[in-house]
Amino acid sequence: MKRGRAVLGMVCAAAVLAGCQPTTDEIIVIPKNGIAGARMMDETTAGNVPEQVQAPEKCSLEFQDEYDIIKVIVDADVTVPDVEGIRLKKTETHVFGQKDMDNLQENLLQGQPLWHRVYTQEQRAAGYDITKREVEKIIERYEKNMGSESDAYSIAVAGDELAYWRNILEEVPESFGSEEASTEVFYDRHEAEKFYAEGITGRNKNMIWGGVTLDGENYNFQMDNNWTSNVRKVSAMLVKGGYEHEGIWNTYTNDEGTFDLHEESIKEENEAMDMAAEQAEKESGWHMETSEAVLKEKGDAQVKALGFSDMEVAGYEKCSAFYSLGLGKSCALNLVYTRKIDGVPITYTSYRYGFDFEQQDYSEKLSLAYDDDGLAQMIWNNPSKIYDMSDEYVFLLPFSDILKIFQERVAEVHREERDKDYDCARKILFIKDIRLGYMWVPDASTEMEGMLIPAWDFIGAYIGYWPENEALGMKEHWMANNLPNQSFLTINAMDGTLARGGKWMN
Repeated sequence: MKRGRAVLGMVCAAAVLAGCQPTTDEIIVIPKNGIAGARMMDETTAGNVPEQVQAPEKCSLEFQDEYDIIKVIVDADVTVPDVEGIRLKKTETHVFGQKDMDNLQENLLQGQPLWHRVYTQEQRAAGYDITKREVEKIIERYEKNMGSESDAYSIAVAGDELAYWRNILEEVPESFGSEEASTEVFYDRHEAEKFYAEGITGRNKNMIWGGVTLDGENYNFQMDNNWTSNVRKVSAMLVKGGYEHEGIWNTYTNDEGTFDLHEESIKEENEAMDMAAEQAEKESGWHMETSEAVLKEKGDAQVKALGFSDMEVAGYEKCSAFYSLGLGKSCALNLVYTRKIDGVPITYTSYRYGFDFEQQDYSEKLSLAYDDDGLAQMIWNNPSKIYDMSDEYVFLLPFSDILKIFQERVAEVHREERDKDYDCARKILFIKDIRLGYMWVPDASTEMEGMLIPAWDFIGAYIGYWPENEALGMKEHWMANNLPNQSFLTINAMDGTLARGGKWMN
């Protein structure tokens, strides 16, 4: 491979690099709160955000570092909020209160009570905790999916599993008794610390859990209020599936990620990620009949019902719940919602390189996963309140400066990141989206507070190359990371510093 020089694409060269330097007639004031990197502007003279940053709608460029290790191919849509200005915000995370639970029960659980199954002594002795109708539904699914198994082992295992369920069909009870579960919300700090210190076994008073029946389907619900100084997270979760009295639920998880590429996939680097995406879809078997637009309508209606008027979809993720070889997996599309504050969205990223490995993210998120039949899963993490930190808009660097910083620093960051990728010899980044929005950052002086600051995220995917390594028993191969919504560099829009290791660094 030859060493290359940065080559600016024509779109960026024409639209970004010319006429985009910061002007000098804007009034800069000293920030009232002394926030590092923040310069405030007189909103009467600053111009709106698109005028400040002067970014193109599309950005195309290609370059690689001098070591021939990192190559970057940018063919990206550039998204800038169409607002007058951006203010710094303060966030305050709080544990769930009774109002939160009441809202969920009325507007998500359709007013239905939570329940626990009650087993007779004979039922416990028999060891069955599933009803006849639930077994029948499992058998129906096995019979539907039997033809999808391709190898002899999978077919044999699926056949054995189906035989087991048919054998116990007449033995399991028609129904179980039940008792209503409490929905009273508690938060006891001592109980939370004890819960994690003792190894997260069972449940404690900070948790609400139970089954709930919605539109004829059984779901499992849990609210976990165990916030501690080390585990800064509270969550509410609703998952479709058979009642699980132990709470070990088969949740829907991301169906995209890393995988080896077949040799024939690597022909032209520019086409590699498209080929990788096609291969990933074939290998994962993810498929849904319902369109993304229809699912978004359902999600937006649910978010509106919950009263989250300032939340919008910030990302989509293909996900699934895997059951067994015979049952296959249930596919769903996960819609991730974040808040949009004064017209500026909080950018959702599944991972920020150089930052998230060191910094725990305890910002608020709401996720709704839908399958072809309806809601499959809901997760609400870390409810928060948001406040203004200043009445003034912050100064934003022009996009030409941000792009220059990206070109100068992205290779350095990802050469360091190679250590987490087992020292791949070459890494090719494909940047598909460049977004300006709010980024949540923690306030190190407090436990539950943070800030929203404007930042640029360069979002995409990558492929990596590993040469043969006899000592490690590793053959030459290419690997693709197709995880959606991953940011390969995050740049502070106010001063151009990077999000590195949980801190902003020059």
